[in-house]
Amino acid sequence: MRKKSIMILLGLSILIGVSGWVSWKFSGAPSTVRSQTSARTQTPMQFHPVPAPDVSFEVAGKKTSISQYAGHKIMLWLFSTWCGSCEAGLKALAKHRQELAQDGVTLIVLDNYKNDGYPGLTTDEFVQKVAPELENASGWIFGTASKTLAETYNPKRFPDIYFLIDSKGLIQAVSGSPNVTMQKILRFAKTGQ
Repeated sequence: MRKKSIMILLGLSILIGVSGWVSWKFSGAPSTVRSQTSARTQTPMQFHPVPAPDVSFEVAGKKTSISQYAGHKIMLWLFSTWCGSCEAGLKALAKHRQELAQDGVTLIVLDNYKNDGYPGLTTDEFVQKVAPELENASGWIFGTASKTLAETYNPKRFPDIYFLIDSKGLIQAVSGSPNVTMQKILRFAKTGQ
């Protein structure tokens, strides 16, 4: 029970941190969560979609980039293999893999650049340990973030952060802890928003 409480608090902390980061990073937008309301005014706060920067990353030793997936709904997830919420997140995504595939979402799952400076498993070892059914799953791309991608998408070095990018290349939402925010991901999969 204590471990579950700690995981929930960690997930909430990450969500609050990610919301603040997006407000700072993307043109002063007040919040990234569409369903939140301002505590002061009780009015809905809107996330303003911004173009997803086209940067490269590595998959199986080969350089690729975000633009190669243009026209697709994308979940770009940056994680660290030592991160407990990342392990829970991958298990949750694996549980919903068929639903995500049916809705045409491409999942780009990238280990943070140099695993955020901490020791841990490689991406392949992490997937094999946590969700081996995803190793050859259609619509799943596993790789490693480049330094440029990390500096562009995750300058605060969150161990668990994802970006929901619509088929027009616009970031529709930024969050973390997929196991806690799965409904947001599934809604994006269905609607693209």
